[in-house]
Amino acid sequence: MKKRDTPDPHFLVFKDRLFVYTGTWYTDPNPPPAKNLDLNLHLGYAAWSGGSFAWDGTVMLEGTFGHYVWRTSRFGWKAYLCGRRKIEFAVGPKGEGREV
Repeated sequence: MKKRDTPDPHFLVFKDRLFVYTGTWYTDPNPPPAKNLDLNLHLGYAAWSGGSFAWDGTVMLEGTFGHYVWRTSRFGWKAYLCGRRKIEFAVGPKGEGREV
């Protein structure tokens, strides 16, 4: 994904397909100083198997901007994705602390 680092992929088996999903950090050939990178710039992406060894799609996960997508779980025919973000997407000190 252009201008995105995908360092920590996760997997989910759901409806006879294998999904890989990840939260991505914003990157750029001329990145802003590290002090300006923020959890609020995260964005989730996913790809899935089409029943063979090929992967279908690579899509942005709608509604994940500003969230670091982390784990999934399934219950029946629904899959749930959790993520973390800063409260009210606040821009402030780096780190996880109480603001996440």
